[in-house]
Amino acid sequence: MTQAPDLGRLRWQCRRGTLELDLALSQFLDQGYGDLSERQRAAFERLLRESDEILQAWIFGHQAVPDTELREIVKKI
Repeated sequence: MTQAPDLGRLRWQCRRGTLELDLALSQFLDQGYGDLSERQRAAFERLLRESDEILQAWIFGHQAVPDTELREIVKKI
């Protein structure tokens, strides 16, 4: 039996320093997170531990994502 994700905690972690990043992560949580596998959900949570600067560079294509699992999530976002 898998444990239900704590969406409130994830929603709080999606709140970032810039509106663009905030919107990208929050919209993904609302529209794409439910379709992820357990492995992908773990990768998304790991992604949320990155700094705002790194997330912004990855999500908006200014820097390549070095980790394969995180790259997969960034592409979905």
